[in-house]
Amino acid sequence: MQPAKGITRWAKLSNTEECISPLSYKGPCPRFLTFENNIKKKKILENHCNIYWPCMNKCEKDYSLQCPEKWGPEDEQNCHPLGTYEGTCLLTQDFSNFTNKQKEIWSNKCATTWPCKKTCVKDYSKQCPQGWVKDNDGTCYAQKNYVGPCLSRASLINFDEDMKVAFEKLCMVSYPCLRNCKMDESDPCPKNWILKSNYLGNPESCLPPDNYSGQCGEQTQFIGIDVNLKETMEYECGIKWSCADEHSTFINYDEFCPENWTKNGPHCIAPLDYFGPCSKKKMFEGFSSDIKKAYAEECDS
Repeated sequence: MQPAKGITRWAKLSNTEECISPLSYKGPCPRFLTFENNIKKKKILENHCNIYWPCMNKCEKDYSLQCPEKWGPEDEQNCHPLGTYEGTCLLTQDFSNFTNKQKEIWSNKCATTWPCKKTCVKDYSKQCPQGWVKDNDGTCYAQKNYVGPCLSRASLINFDEDMKVAFEKLCMVSYPCLRNCKMDESDPCPKNWILKSNYLGNPESCLPPDNYSGQCGEQTQFIGIDVNLKETMEYECGIKWSCADEHSTFINYDEFCPENWTKNGPHCIAPLDYFGPCSKKKMFEGFSSDIKKAYAEECDS
């Protein structure tokens, strides 16, 4: 945990260097304290006063929202503090003419913050939550490892978006995110999956990572499927294909051997400093660019 400018839920008083605690503070120190800008002394006060400085929040704030956290809109321009707000700024506030920097300064002074920008826009056009399977009659069935508070089956066929949002929160499930980048269509396997080849070097299947808990596995056919089927599999298997811009660095897969490998007849010989998981002698002749790329990722070559 890193020290930040102020203490969680404490507020700096105007025209003074003192900070005031929230009403809920029950620690052994006074409600009014002055803190030196000294990390070592702040750490001592954390232990002595049973307080803590907040962790640094590096997310990008969404200053396009009308109100900060624990504040709500009073009308189209003004915001007012909600009952859960414990800071000292208790008057209605109009932020419509504030710059982002002014909003940041105000939120630091008033012990609140603007919400983080959403990194995931949910796809509520899907009938079932992520990882749930739709039966022929439209019923959604949870995976065997579902441990939420709801039944492991639900009929959501007539649910609109608001109802799906409520179901998501109530049942501790999640609808899939809309893809926010162009899929790398040349990848034969999903992101973080490993391409398995036969003794001739021809692709056979994709192996899931150890932390994958979805319903798909090595037996699932990913090799050779088109982009539309890949998008369907992303939803049904709870997986993602890499984005095209993740592989923006140009690599010439028309070369006979990987970089720093040596051609020896039909084979390529690894350099002496290669300690990857694959054979140091490999025949790449006849490999497509897709298979060469998958091999490079699998074998760290």
